[in-house]
Amino acid sequence: MQDVDRSRGAESQAALKAPRVVHQPTERLVSVREALLGELRDYQGELDNYVRGYIASRELSVRCERIRSWLERAAREPQRLEDPLYWEGVRDLLDGVSPQTIVLAHLFRSDFNDSVVAISKALEEAKIHVSAAMRPPQQGDPKEIVSTVHRSTDQMRDEADNIAVQCRQKAEETLGQLETCIARIFERIEAAKEQLVSESSGGPVGYEAKIQRDAIRREKQFRGPATPEAPGREGKVLKSRPSAGERLRQLFGKGK
Repeated sequence: MQDVDRSRGAESQAALKAPRVVHQPTERLVSVREALLGELRDYQGELDNYVRGYIASRELSVRCERIRSWLERAAREPQRLEDPLYWEGVRDLLDGVSPQTIVLAHLFRSDFNDSVVAISKALEEAKIHVSAAMRPPQQGDPKEIVSTVHRSTDQMRDEADNIAVQCRQKAEETLGQLETCIARIFERIEAAKEQLVSESSGGPVGYEAKIQRDAIRREKQFRGPATPEAPGREGKVLKSRPSAGERLRQLFGKGK
């Protein structure tokens, strides 16, 4: 038993004295410039914001259409203009409008700042007139209030449509830039791969195929053009074999 313990102790001491093997991180054989990857991230972020901005502006446009439909009910049913519940419905629809949802990043605020400001002003004006219609007794002509809110709603819808058009155009432009950036990354990776293959084979990519092509070309140059007849070793005339095209012409010529 003691011999076994001593043997194990010796093995432990030998393991401690053995040099530690430190595994080095794997070398990166294919690399892409960090600046190029940064461009990729930027384009992806821009594209995401423009697409989301397009969605938000279209949603705002649809909300404006619902408000217009609600206002047009008063033209068919004028008695509703005296009902506070009718105006509460208009106010609820206006509360669902939020122009700030279109601007998803401060970076893009300058792109649509004028349209967002116009939407905010039109929304505030519409809310003021609806609030006046909700307070008993009503302040102002109900029909005039409806007309004013209608104009404000149309303005919000038009500005939302304008933002949607810009977002779509910018998204398509950014998509083209993103595709170009990705193509550059792929080209860089393929170039690095070809370089590695060239270094490992001891010659440039396609080197062996090039040698074969050069050998075939030199052989053709050495042989020269084929002659119809050539003298043999013993003075005999050796006729060269006709080509496939000549044989076909001979066959067709005999058939005429």
